[in-house]
Amino acid sequence: MKKLNKKQIEKLKIYWQNAQREHHNFYIRLNKLEEAMSKEFKIKDLIFFFCDGDMCGIGNESRTISLIHRAELEKE
Repeated sequence: MKKLNKKQIEKLKIYWQNAQREHHNFYIRLNKLEEAMSKEFKIKDLIFFFCDGDMCGIGNESRTISLIHRAELEKE
């Protein structure tokens, strides 16, 4: 197994920082969508829920509605 040198690690840190920033920004944008969804439907704390890193559907944190799974949201 190849071990990276310090110079390579330093370069990788830049990618890591950029990925962390993008990840953070993604969740900020996602939160804004959730807030807009909650406001439009007048349902408290609607969220997109995830399983194993994949978006699986919509529900709400207070569990006052049934989960709506992605299969329902994606069928035509």
